[in-house]
This record gives sequence, C-alpha cells and structure tokens, in this order.
Amino acid sequence: MYNRKTISKRVFRIKSFYPLKEIAFKSLLLLVISSLWVYIFREDVFFHLPLNNFWFWLFIVLTYPIWSAFTQEFIYRFFFYQRYRILFDSVLVMIFVNALCFSMAHIIFRNWVALVFTFVGSIVFSLTYIRSKSLNVVFIEHSIYGNIFFTNGFGIFFYLPL
Repeated sequence: MYNRKTISKRVFRIKSFYPLKEIAFKSLLLLVISSLWVYIFREDVFFHLPLNNFWFWLFIVLTYPIWSAFTQEFIYRFFFYQRYRILFDSVLVMIFVNALCFSMAHIIFRNWVALVFTFVGSIVFSLTYIRSKSLNVVFIEHSIYGNIFFTNGFGIFFYLPL
C-alpha cells in the first residue's frame, strides 16, 4: 500500500557513486542530435530563442527545471514507481507503460515529434531513476535535456503559443 510512511527520504539524495559523467555524455549526445535535427528540419528556429529573446530564454532556463522537470519526475518516476510497482511482474513492462503514460501527457503539443521524444526520454529517465534510486539525479538529467531543447530550438515541438 502507498502512503507517506513507505516513502524513503533517500530518494531525494544524489548518490556519490552515480556517474554524472554519464549524464554529461548523454547530454552532449542529445545536444548534437537535437541540434542537427533542428538545423535540418526547422532551421528557422535554430537557436532562435537565446539569440532573439534572451531574457525570455533565460526565464525558461531558470524556471523550467522547477515548474516542469521536477514536477514531471515526481509524478512519472517517483510516484509512478512507488505506487504502481505492485501491478507489474516485469520491470521492462513497467518502464514501457511509464513511457507510454509520459508520452501521452505530451499529446497536447499535437505533434508526433513530441510523442516520440518523450517516449524515448521517459525510458532514459526511468533507467536513470531505477539505477540511481534518486529523484534528484533524474530531475537534474531532465532539466539539462529540457534546457538543451529550449536553447537549440527543439523546444518548438514542446511549446504551445499563447
């Protein structure tokens, strides 16, 4: 049963043994792949935000981690894996269902790119969370990836204009 007493405070710690170099490597890989994608398919938005609206970009880079990345990781990694782990016999099935749920939460952006990237991203975040057992580590990873997207222009696929 899920209740506050079953929550371990250890989940909020960053383990010293977790390879932060791995996050740096994955971040660099994501930066290269997503930047190439934007440059090839949406050159009109390539690094558009930091170059043309610096203060808005800075606002997003500073607030996205708290208001979006942390909230999503709390719900889709911490809460999901704490609450629903008893429903799954297989970790792989649980990761797949989690990725499907996370991806469908992004359906409001009405494009297949957001759905595919959030599905794959959820798998990456889930593996990080399961391996590290740290909400903070996966929050840092998600924050870095999101800020890469909003910087290089890939964020256009995760943005609803007002």
